[in-house]
Parts: sequence; C-alpha cells; structure tokens
Amino acid sequence: MALIRCEDVSFSYDGNTAVSGLDFSVLPGDYLCIVGENGSGKSTLLKGLLRLKAPQSGSIRMDSGLLPSEIGYLPQQTAAQKDFPAGAYEVVLSGRLGGRGILPFYSKADKAAATEIMKRFDIHHLANRCYRELSGGQQQRVLLARALCQSIGGAAGATGPGGVGHATADAAVATGAGANAHSADGTGAHSADGTGAHSAGGTGAHSAGASGPGGAAGATGTGAGAARRRGGLKLLLLDEPGSGLDPIVTYDLYQQLAAVNRESGLAIVMVSHDIHGAVKNASKILHLENRQIFFGATQDYLKTAAAARLLKENDHDQPAI
Repeated sequence: MALIRCEDVSFSYDGNTAVSGLDFSVLPGDYLCIVGENGSGKSTLLKGLLRLKAPQSGSIRMDSGLLPSEIGYLPQQTAAQKDFPAGAYEVVLSGRLGGRGILPFYSKADKAAATEIMKRFDIHHLANRCYRELSGGQQQRVLLARALCQSIGGAAGATGPGGVGHATADAAVATGAGANAHSADGTGAHSADGTGAHSAGGTGAHSAGASGPGGAAGATGTGAGAARRRGGLKLLLLDEPGSGLDPIVTYDLYQQLAAVNRESGLAIVMVSHDIHGAVKNASKILHLENRQIFFGATQDYLKTAAAARLLKENDHDQPAI
C-alpha cells in the first residue's frame, strides 16, 4: 500500500497554476527523484507533500496510516542554518530530542547513538568542531547523521549494533512535517523554514519532522532485528541536498542516501536538478515541466525523449568521477 498517493493534483500561486496533472504514488522502500528545470514545480510539490501548501485541485492521500510525524524533511540550507552556532556532536545528538519526551537530559544511550552514527558517516573526528565552521559537504553529513541518530539504541527499540534494519524511533517532540508551521519562510516561533523554536526544517529546538540543525527528526533504525514502531520515520523528503556542493561531494552524498534506502528500506523522495545523479541512484523518476511529464521506473524513463533531452541539456553538469 502506498505511503502517499497524489490524484490529479495541481498547485497555484495567486491564481496562476504552478504545476498540474500530478498522478503518482510513493511506496515503502521507494527512492523517487523529482527532476525538471528550474521553475518546473518541483519545490512546490514538495511543499504540498509536507502539507505546507494546499493543492488547488485534486487530492493528496496519506495511505498506510502514514502520520505527519513519520515524514522527515531535509530542506535546502539557508545562510542562518549554515551559521548555526553549535558543535557537530551537539547537532547530531539533538536528533534524539524526538524520543526524549519531557526528560530534560540526554541519556548514555543517546550519547552512544550519536557517537555510533557519526562513526558510520565518518564524521566522528568532527565531533568538537563548530557546525558553522564545517564545509558544505561536512554539514550535510552531520544533518544526515542527525536524521538517523534517533533510530539507534534504546529510543528505536534496536536490539543490537548489527546490520541496518527497519526500526524507527517514536517522534514524541516532533509533531509532523509542517504540523506547527504557521509561516512558510519566516523566522518566528512557528516557521516552516526559519530559525524559530518550532520550525519545520529550520534550526529551532523542536523542528517538526525536519532534519535541520535544530530539528527533531526521527529516522530509520540501524539495529539488527529491530522492529518498526508507530510514529517513527517512514519517509524522508529532501530538497536539493546537493545544492552548493561540488560534484565529488554531491556524488558521495548520493551514495550515502542510496545506502540508507537500500539497507533500511526508508522511502526517499528527493528534489534534484542533477538528472545524471538521479538516474544513477533513484529507483523511480518523476519528471515535471509545470505538469507531470513522466512517472515510473528509472529504466523506463531512460527510454523517453524527455529523459534524452534533459540529460543532454545537463551534460555540462556531469562530474568526472
């Protein structure tokens, strides 16, 4: 059963249609890349999936009992987020906030989880470095580690440190992507992308399902034999995670995301302008040109004229790896 199902959906701004004809679904374990040129409606759709923007027409259904708190979000970083004044270890450790409830202090299990996930992402040596002093690629690794931190150990119900499993942690603090968002881009106490205390993708202390520096995102578990728990992360949405990164760093980031999807079964939906990276890693492609041009398996997309055109137009972006 689908996690998300869009049926004849369209979005508009000030009466002008931004994107239309959206008919697709996201299944558990999918790795879907949304591609298209700038202004084609990719980020608008992502806001719709996050419930930050209502559709003009059609319906977006959360099937399989998917809750807003089970959707994580990694937004494009703003200047304020990149300048977040905390240590890398503190940022990763804050990923455990969703499982803390009203408890005021981090436990030994929380601290062990942060150390473990930082080792996995090869950023343990950055633990005492200030987040804002890190390179763009290092910052993105820290944010991904943060998103996965909550799933390790006690909060996620994991039974051991073995291979990556399917466990997810309860998100007691995070009440859902956009659930507390009262402003799409502001910096107030309840902003969707800002730096407020309850932001859905910003740097606040209790971000709603977000994986930004101060967000409270749950994530898939990494313990052997761990079982999925109600309210944990089932879907991760990412908006141009490679934006501003050099091609080599972007390639490494995509490899990490593919590994998370493959090993944990976490469904990933990623907006990307990098068509070459998308077709190398994603299992499905959604191509937008202010309307839905294609949705389906990557191997089928590569046979289309739309894919050939977009790949050719972006040949200059292909890194020599």
